[in-house]
Amino acid sequence: MEPIQVNAVLLRGLLPDLRLAPGTRLVGRVIERHGDHGLLNLAGAVLVARLPAGVEAGQRLRLAVAEVTPEQVEL
Repeated sequence: MEPIQVNAVLLRGLLPDLRLAPGTRLVGRVIERHGDHGLLNLAGAVLVARLPAGVEAGQRLRLAVAEVTPEQVEL
């Protein structure tokens, strides 16, 4: 599956205790989708994420952190 990308600064602000390192596993749910972006619920925080094709609203996702940069987190 293609990666999901979220804003790293926003994620750190909403979930400051969440360890964001490659390999960290999370469970998320797609709340809604609009084009190539959507709302993703991660650990109780709702974030705007760039979603790959085939990921639909209501879908539960098992995610792993693939890459972390100052600007974004790739899951």
